[in-house]
Amino acid sequence: TLSNSPMQNLPDRFILCSSNLMQKIPISTGFYEVYGIDGKPWFSLSFWDDLGNYGIWAYISKIWFKLGDNLSGNLHYWYHICMDIDIIGGKMNAALNGKKIGITHDITNSVQNTPKNLTNKFVLGFYYNPEDNINEQFHWSVSQINFFHKNNSIETLSGNICCLLYTSDAADDS
Repeated sequence: TLSNSPMQNLPDRFILCSSNLMQKIPISTGFYEVYGIDGKPWFSLSFWDDLGNYGIWAYISKIWFKLGDNLSGNLHYWYHICMDIDIIGGKMNAALNGKKIGITHDITNSVQNTPKNLTNKFVLGFYYNPEDNINEQFHWSVSQINFFHKNNSIETLSGNICCLLYTSDAADDS
């Protein structure tokens, strides 16, 4: 993982993983945000309910990217997601519970506001809803938030993030 210091610079390519327990069926609520250089939301991750079709979306610099849909929407179920974000290459991939989801997204036009580090840039517990111009609080649990360097498999990490952090080489690839 990246060092424990939020002052460490984000690499040009990194993997962001988290485990999320859905406790209330969301309409559209995110659970964390990363603020950009300008102090405005640069990245957030959200579950959306589109008439019973649950999906997961990433918001990067004012653009929404659909990562996957047809999630079960099960309450009290842990969803483990990892995103491989390549700032220089302009690409983003995601894996959920051990399986790649969606397509490779072109994020070339969304990287201009990328923060240099996470000092005062990572917020847990709510996200800014740009459509309604309000901050919304989530009603879930979030655990195992980690930033990894690029040389890890998002499928492997999202398949068993809790155990891998302590038993594999994933933690050694800092």
